[in-house]
Amino acid sequence: MQMAFAMDYMMKQLQGCAVICLFSAISLVSTARSQELPFLHPLFTDHMVIQREISVPVWGWTNPGEEISVTLAGQSATATAGKDGHWQVKLAPLQAGGPHELAVTGSRVVTISDILAGDVWLCSGQSNMEWPVAASNNSEQEIAAADHSRLRLFTVPKRVSTEAHRTINSQWQLCTPQTIRGFSAVGYFFGRDLQRELDVPIGLIHTSWGGTLAEAWTSDEALSTMDDFLPAIAAFREMSAAQRHSINGFESAMEKWWNANDPGSNQSWSAASVATDNWKTMALPGNWESRGLDEFDGIVWFRKEFEVTDADVGKAAVLHLGPIDDRDTTWVNGKQVGAMNDWAANRNYSLPVGTLKAGRNVVAIRVLDTAGGGGLHGQSNQMSLDITDSDSIPLAGDWKYSVSTPLNKTTPAPQQLVSNPNIVTVLYNGMLAPLAPYAITRCTTQVSRKKFFSTPGQMRSRRWTGRSIAVSRSTEFAFRDGFPCGR
Repeated sequence: MQMAFAMDYMMKQLQGCAVICLFSAISLVSTARSQELPFLHPLFTDHMVIQREISVPVWGWTNPGEEISVTLAGQSATATAGKDGHWQVKLAPLQAGGPHELAVTGSRVVTISDILAGDVWLCSGQSNMEWPVAASNNSEQEIAAADHSRLRLFTVPKRVSTEAHRTINSQWQLCTPQTIRGFSAVGYFFGRDLQRELDVPIGLIHTSWGGTLAEAWTSDEALSTMDDFLPAIAAFREMSAAQRHSINGFESAMEKWWNANDPGSNQSWSAASVATDNWKTMALPGNWESRGLDEFDGIVWFRKEFEVTDADVGKAAVLHLGPIDDRDTTWVNGKQVGAMNDWAANRNYSLPVGTLKAGRNVVAIRVLDTAGGGGLHGQSNQMSLDITDSDSIPLAGDWKYSVSTPLNKTTPAPQQLVSNPNIVTVLYNGMLAPLAPYAITRCTTQVSRKKFFSTPGQMRSRRWTGRSIAVSRSTEFAFRDGFPCGR
């Protein structure tokens, strides 16, 4: 009778994960305040599982000052809604069994039926947890046999949020061949076998997202206790505020970041007149870690000159650079022509008429790489300047380059918060916070993230240690230092 909660880390390529989690349909949001708060939290629906042998919190929202009455399994409790409309009661622990009925009475009456008391597990992690039963071995046979009336499923929708949400759009389901196909295979097989062994009802709350960072699942308050995360938290708060108040918030924050962290931006290395006598030469395309910048992450500038004939001046053109790892800003003759933050996407930037000049022209590229190879890493035939009604000008070959700032010397770069799951706290806000304070069984946490610990021994010496052990057989679902833990 335990609960496993796990988080795994991935930069660009997934690292293994085997923990209990789930997320379904993607719902991208930036604030929790816009949601309407329900009379009874959506965790309380027909077919739910209540954690046995622990006090049962029941909560929701209504008119401030309204009295709410809750009955369950022969017991009752009352609460008065606070100024924010929130109400909550605690009912006495139940032994394994059921079915029970829950009735909540106030300005309206809500009745929930077919409730079982048993063990509730929170299932979370990366893509290994997302892996559905439909893709498992012998899937059709397993699905056909997945008729377990005492195994119940709850899926938390995928959601990114800059502020902690209080509710979710989901409901409990019976485990049947019709409901299990898309559910977590790890979660299902674990819950099925546990139910058989313990002979008690089992509830599985699945909340996972493949390839996500551990810190995305951790609260602002928890990360703020660790000095190495303070810059990331500060940048997140600033970016969140900027994007709430301005449609250009991200661009403004990014420009501010470049000026604070990149000498090349301050010294206008994008200008055509910049001298490059002291710059080094690199053959492109090719990732820069294989071209002399071993294990370098950070900012590097590239420049290349090319000639344009008098006949081609005044024509439209397209600059092709292939993929750039990760973020680029590109200028031609000092005019910005494009920018992108996608390590795998081809850069194809249209040049407005008037950008090209007769004779010498200069393309300048500012590149920020946060992990992996870095730089222009496509194929030679992907690097060219195509001028309307003219011959293509090849750009593969020798480029001048200058190293600006290593990544470990910069502050955290701003991120687009509305749809990026790999930013501090955004998955905690959207996919964990809405579950508290639901009662669950015992909690363990597993974190796989090189930034946290370089050796297993270090794991025991860091603040995370207290969040990595099982606590009590049954516990109210709380967040201690940002993780779901026992109370």
